[in-house]
Amino acid sequence: MILETEHFKLNEIRCPCENCDPVVNEEHLIRMQLLRYEFAKPIIVNSWHRCKEYNDKLPGSSDKSQHIAGNATDIRIWQFSKLDQFNLLELSFKHGFKGIGIYSGYLHLDSRSNPSYWIKP
Repeated sequence: MILETEHFKLNEIRCPCENCDPVVNEEHLIRMQLLRYEFAKPIIVNSWHRCKEYNDKLPGSSDKSQHIAGNATDIRIWQFSKLDQFNLLELSFKHGFKGIGIYSGYLHLDSRSNPSYWIKP
């Protein structure tokens, strides 16, 4: 099983609680790496895997969060130009992310089976 790639290391993937074992969805990790290759700019991870205990402490988090399965990544986007943000979103669809959420300053990408898209200010 792959736990990290050239551009995404285990310390970026693991739960912020640092007390649990990391959960990595290999398909999602590979999809993120392919996105990074094509985007050709550094991608900063805000959040990837979250254990259920950590996730439950976050305001507004879902008990069905894709983060719990290591199947979701929140990435920082505020540092990119609007054009780069648009290109990143377009590439996210191209690379097969099915859960895409646009937030103020970050983008949520996940590899769920059924499509779900949202925008939250």
